[in-house]
Amino acid sequence: MNTSFTVIYLGGPTMIIEINGLRILTDPTLDPEGTAFPISESVTETKLAGPAVSDIGRIDLILLSHDQHWDNLDHAGRKLIASGIPTLTTVVGSQRLGGHVKGLLPWDQFVFSGSEGESILITATPARHGRLVRKRLPER
Repeated sequence: MNTSFTVIYLGGPTMIIEINGLRILTDPTLDPEGTAFPISESVTETKLAGPAVSDIGRIDLILLSHDQHWDNLDHAGRKLIASGIPTLTTVVGSQRLGGHVKGLLPWDQFVFSGSEGESILITATPARHGRLVRKRLPER
């Protein structure tokens, strides 16, 4: 069996992975440059660059690592998920996003099948974010 594999990098954590005809989008951050994100009452962050490609075409599946930070899921990404594209994320993220979003626990597996009969096995892996990871890394 020949496998066709292409990655289109859009910026940050966002890419389109094409595998045997399936188009999978990771962490959709699709807002244009200049979009503002309020972090607190006194702090706003502004996006300095938009995605490398603005017309992303057909997307079959969205893989969302987590929904809490705008640099992993921005306004346009939320709109795309709300449009009904099948989305896999954490269990608590699926509860916040609702609808058709499926939550996976670490090591859960999910077989996604496309409209042409193609399929792919997705395995959720555990992850840590930020300082906790750095504290456990060896010093260089």
